[in-house]
Amino acid sequence: MKKFALIVIAAMMVFSFTAMAGCKTESEESATTAEWSISVTDAGGKTVEFTNADAGKLEMVEVEAVLTKKDGSETNEKWKGVLLSDVLEYCGVEEYSMITVEASDGYSKELEASAVSDAGTILGFYLDGTEVSVEDGLVQLVAAALPGSFWIKNVAKISAVN
Repeated sequence: MKKFALIVIAAMMVFSFTAMAGCKTESEESATTAEWSISVTDAGGKTVEFTNADAGKLEMVEVEAVLTKKDGSETNEKWKGVLLSDVLEYCGVEEYSMITVEASDGYSKELEASAVSDAGTILGFYLDGTEVSVEDGLVQLVAAALPGSFWIKNVAKISAVN
């Protein structure tokens, strides 16, 4: 009888683990599986929402970049995402001298127009072939030509400045 009870318990545990393995938790969601939006405001104050569905309509690009950290260490990274300039154009933002990009925690940086139009400035969704998770900030500003302090995790707002 004890053997039978152990077999039943073992079978239940295997079934439970198998069932849970197919379930994604919020922290496992990625830029392409989670719903997200970024508020994009033009210099006149008009705001539109740029969403994961909108991002899917834009051409994806790959960027190889070196992330320089505060301590001076460097990491070679390969990002895939959409050009920041394409996002602005898609949202109808045409005139600006600077763009402010802000994270959900309020951290922000201003980018000059030349940095915005640089082919290495993207909203990144994949890092080294792996989708960015909710835990890592889903949508990240990657600015290959700028120091790591300009790279912003979990982008929430983009604002044009004249």
